[in-house]
Amino acid sequence: MKENAPATNAVMVMTEGITPFHKNMKLHPEEQIVKLAFQIQEHGFDQPIVVDKDMVIIKGHGRWLAAKYLKLKKVPVVVRDDLKPSSPASMKKRPKN
Repeated sequence: MKENAPATNAVMVMTEGITPFHKNMKLHPEEQIVKLAFQIQEHGFDQPIVVDKDMVIIKGHGRWLAAKYLKLKKVPVVVRDDLKPSSPASMKKRPKN
């Protein structure tokens, strides 16, 4: 692993302690949330939610909404505290969920 590679170890975090990025451009219809919730319920999380050091979602808004739908108290997250100040905004604009 590179010395400057981002952390990839997921930790369990309170679902309510995570904040969606207010400029998230991707829409998540209820049908999609229900499907994601079913997948999470059946198979667990294959990808953790990625957040910045302030617990704002970078990637995984749909998974977060599905976890809330399921009333999960905790979800797996990767905290990207290695980002430069300009990086989180540019990463959050990526339409990945």
